[in-house]
Amino acid sequence: MARVSDALPDFFVLGVAKSGTTSLHHYLRQHPALYLPYVKELHFFDGDDERFASGLDRYLQYFSDAGPRLVGEATPSYFRHVEVAAERMRQLYDTDPPRFLLLLRDPVERAYSHYLHNVSEGREPLSFEAALRTEQGNPEERWEEWKGYFADGVYADTLVRWFDTFPEERFRILLSAELKQDTDAALRNVFRFLGVDPDVEVDTDAQLNRTGEQQSRVLGTLLSSLPSGLRTLAERWTPEPARLWVEQFVRRRSTGDASDRPSLDPALERELRARYAPHVRRLEALIDRDLSAWLPRSNQRSAEPEDPSA
Repeated sequence: MARVSDALPDFFVLGVAKSGTTSLHHYLRQHPALYLPYVKELHFFDGDDERFASGLDRYLQYFSDAGPRLVGEATPSYFRHVEVAAERMRQLYDTDPPRFLLLLRDPVERAYSHYLHNVSEGREPLSFEAALRTEQGNPEERWEEWKGYFADGVYADTLVRWFDTFPEERFRILLSAELKQDTDAALRNVFRFLGVDPDVEVDTDAQLNRTGEQQSRVLGTLLSSLPSGLRTLAERWTPEPARLWVEQFVRRRSTGDASDRPSLDPALERELRARYAPHVRRLEALIDRDLSAWLPRSNQRSAEPEDPSA
């Protein structure tokens, strides 16, 4: 009898949000030995209880055309929803866990990109500084609306919980800067980890999902201002795969040039780097990587690192 895990994805692009997962998903889909559906962010493992309990057959339909290829799925929010997603995966995969690809971005850059994304979609009326203060003052409310700008960049706390559920060797961790600066080398690394031909040529010229402030704001306003009745009818009468496909098709092609984005205030950047510093140092030890570029400028590796016990 076939096991449920045999039909499930072999690997996941686990996260993190705003780190380049859309580009990585696009590159992986070009490898002839890999199958990822066009639709990204299926939210099966971090959906509500009813969706998870009753939606397995519908979820597996996304992979029905894979044939003998390795199957992957990309939902970046799985990473931060570790308490739900990891446990559900553990139950379904049992003793044969999947592999995980995790992209980590400079947390200050990630937080600001996250903020601009929400602004562009009409979901954030506050300045970045005010939004960060609001997150600190009422973190649970901001989390529910996916506005954990700072919290989503505290990677070590979340990664430890994933490592508590699945063996560390099932994870391949990349830095977003590596994927951007030497895409071919980063992809060869990923392909070797997945056990497929690392020398397959991939078109890496496309710039996907870059939040252009002015162009994206127009689309965001249109999407967020649809009458609730129309949104309800669309959800009721449009099959989920088609609805997700159309939404992602539109969003991927509405991205603007990054040059029209406002720059982050230097004083606020310094404040954020100082807040993130202990978390970055903990992550360095956890994954054995040099993350000094993420630290406050005065603490980068030109000098001896601070004693964490001081």
